[in-house]
Amino acid sequence: MLKFNTSILLLIYLFLCSCQQNNQSNNSEISPQSIPSFEIASGFKIELVVSEPLISDPVAMTIDEYGNWYVVEMHGYPTDKSRTGKVMFLEDTDKDGLPDKSTVFAEGLTLPTGIMRWKKGVIITDSPDVIYLEDTDGDHKADKKEIQLTGFALSNPQSNTNSPMYGLDGWIYLGHNGANAANTYWNDDGNEIRFKDIVDGPVLPKNALGRNVRFKPDSYELEMMSGKTQFGHTFDP
Repeated sequence: MLKFNTSILLLIYLFLCSCQQNNQSNNSEISPQSIPSFEIASGFKIELVVSEPLISDPVAMTIDEYGNWYVVEMHGYPTDKSRTGKVMFLEDTDKDGLPDKSTVFAEGLTLPTGIMRWKKGVIITDSPDVIYLEDTDGDHKADKKEIQLTGFALSNPQSNTNSPMYGLDGWIYLGHNGANAANTYWNDDGNEIRFKDIVDGPVLPKNALGRNVRFKPDSYELEMMSGKTQFGHTFDP
């Protein structure tokens, strides 16, 4: 699992390298301005894998079992709440190992921060909600949307709930750092965290007291962790 997570982080890193490129469609003609400035450890290299116009403002991604990429775009960072966030579906149509076609899988998200493959779709963190999105008709666009958890504070984006990760124990773990009250752009410290449509389900204190959260969507289990994280987390060996 450690190797898999490290690979995903490296791919996100490569995505971020592409964000300053001109709006060109042929990746081979793009010369990223930032790549020459990196100091690379022996045995490693940086390669451009995808850039605008296929994606823009990427903050998180996952790859499904078919090799398709789901990329979270946070266009509103840090204070625009006009729901410009998106998830892009990227596919490799010419079988050269790199994505060459993108489709808007989901849009209308506020400040989406994370994504995880789950069953036939993906789980998205977009405070105040944790959302399940699925494409049921094969057009690479989500037509099924279910809010799983709700109540998280919509605060400074790097403090919002983020980075859903499936644990070896069967729980889904969410990074969370609590509301950032010092930021004058925000006035939201969250509510009790609960499953959206389960009346008698478990309930966590307001914004989970700023701690990490884990849950099981199928059995409606929900727990607050002892620690917190600002953005991103992983498991060690």
